[in-house]
Amino acid sequence: MTCEPVASLILEGDSLETNHSPEETTIINLDLKVYDETLKGQLFVADRPAELADVVPVARSLSDEIARRTIKYAKRTGRNIPCEKGCAACCRYLVPVSAPEAFRIWDEIQAIKPEEQRDVLSAFVNASQRILDAGRPPTPQGRVASGENPQQATDAINRWYAGIDVNCPFLEHEACTIYPLRPIACREHMVSSSAEHCLPANDNQVQLIEPPFSVVEALGRLAGEAEDLGVESVMLPFAPSWRQINHERARRTWPAPALFECFAAIIHDLSARRRLAAA
Repeated sequence: MTCEPVASLILEGDSLETNHSPEETTIINLDLKVYDETLKGQLFVADRPAELADVVPVARSLSDEIARRTIKYAKRTGRNIPCEKGCAACCRYLVPVSAPEAFRIWDEIQAIKPEEQRDVLSAFVNASQRILDAGRPPTPQGRVASGENPQQATDAINRWYAGIDVNCPFLEHEACTIYPLRPIACREHMVSSSAEHCLPANDNQVQLIEPPFSVVEALGRLAGEAEDLGVESVMLPFAPSWRQINHERARRTWPAPALFECFAAIIHDLSARRRLAAA
């Protein structure tokens, strides 16, 4: 992970502050539909090599802005969102992280103080062991197994995971210890039902608020296209061990402008697909 950010996301109306001089910068425009608003911004990308992990800070910033507009839209349409500081109802859910996020999480763990690092890694080991002790997740049956109904398969695995009751490795005293750096799946998860409905026994009553498109999915597709592999997803507790196994992949680099142009193209494609599906 480089010390200085490879790219900065400047949204329309923000003050222009980047660490890159104009002659060393590629500018990529974003023009996205978020519900009934248009999200416009620019990516200022340094002309140097970048790892997949370097895309994550920009993805987090974009996800935060989408979440902000999602909350505003939900409230405008009469829905209340109880997801806020002090609520940890979803912190025992399965949290999928993309390959770029798994790489980034490891780098960020390595950057903290050694004594804190030991505690964090110990929490990851304990959570991983609890999952392994629970045995294999449910095997899809019939139409679900054939791929005709992937959402049912996903729901079954999510319920299985929630039943294990595994604390997020970053959860302490019912609060997230890395909130500004939390996984993007956490940023995208919002409900309009009460926190009690998020508990495994009541999760059939959860009223999810779907984001206009998924930044987690965009990161997964980016890694898949850059590395010419399929889209991968890792359970958060396994992220450090998965990163260690894939050390060489984590350190691979691409020209930053090309990497971020690919990310922007995927984001625009997901946004367009969602608009067509909603039409």
